[in-house]
Amino acid sequence: MSDTTITTAGYIVHDSEGVIHGLNSTAQGAWDDMLRTMRDAHILGGAEGMTIMPATAALLACVDDRGGNVAWGKINGIACTTEEEDAP
Repeated sequence: MSDTTITTAGYIVHDSEGVIHGLNSTAQGAWDDMLRTMRDAHILGGAEGMTIMPATAALLACVDDRGGNVAWGKINGIACTTEEEDAP
C-alpha cells in the first residue's frame, strides 16, 4: 500500500465486479449518473449491488477518458488509480 496522500475529489459507483457505472463530484450526482447509465443501457434493476465510494481526481479523469471498465484500487477507503496505489 502507498504512503502517498490520497484526497477525495468526487465519487464513483461500482458494481460487485469493480466496473464503475457512475461518477460525479457529489455522492448523489454519482448515484444519479449510474442510474442514468443503467437506464440508457436498458438495464433494469441497475442499482442492485452497487456501491458508492469516494474517489481521487486521477481515477475520475481515467474513467472519464476510458470508461468504467478500468483497473483501480483503494487507499484508506478512497478509490484511486493503480498508479496511485502503487506509488511509493
